[in-house]
Formats: sequence, C-alpha cells, structure tokens
Amino acid sequence: LKDPRHRYEVVGPRQVLLEAANQFGCADTISESILIALKNIFAPNAFSPNAGNPEDRIFFPYCNGIVEKGYHLRIISRWNDVIFECQDELKGWNGQLKDGSRAPEGNYIWVLYFVDFLGKFHHQSGSVTLVY
Repeated sequence: LKDPRHRYEVVGPRQVLLEAANQFGCADTISESILIALKNIFAPNAFSPNAGNPEDRIFFPYCNGIVEKGYHLRIISRWNDVIFECQDELKGWNGQLKDGSRAPEGNYIWVLYFVDFLGKFHHQSGSVTLVY
C-alpha cells in the first residue's frame, strides 16, 4: 500500500511495524514506538436506570485515557440547575437528583472537564436523554 494508515481504538504507547517489499523481492522492515493521544471521548446520548444491561443504567462519559484527578462531570437540567456533580472521581450519573429521588424523564446537558494521561486538559459537552 502507498501511504498506509491505521486507526487505533486504544490510547497509550503502541509498537508499530512496517514491512515493505518491491516487485524485485527486496524487502525491509522498520519498527517504531508511538504514543496514541486522546482527542475526544464518546459519550452515550441516552440511558435508562431500568435497563437490562448494567452498563446502560448509568451515564458515564469515560475512556481509558482519562486520569481520575481532574475529572469533573456536571449534569444540568433545562432550568440550568446542576442536578449531579462529581469531581476527581471516575463516576457516572445514575439518573437521581442530589436528594436521591429520580430525576424526571427528559433531556439533560452534560459538561465534562478532564485531564488525559499526558496531562492535557480537555472540555466536552453534549446532551443525554434519561428514559425509564
């Protein structure tokens, strides 16, 4: 292949090996250690505390490149009230309000500040739908 590309699914150090050969049978290889950095994380757009799968019962925007210290997640209602917040703890929202009662079904805004394994600061936000 000319100019081969590969998409990595996991962040962190990786060993890359390139093997090349021409039509005359001449071949060569090169190996290099590279660092796959974190760009953005994928966050689910809906969840249900009553879901059959345990991983679908919590809204948790996370990937393996996030450092616990520096993780700050806020869930905001449509009235601009912060109804859930966690800081410096890798934790998701279970659909409950601060008083432990169930949040109303509907759309919520999430805001996430986090630091990756390289010490780089990130900010992401989006919306999530809570369904029962």
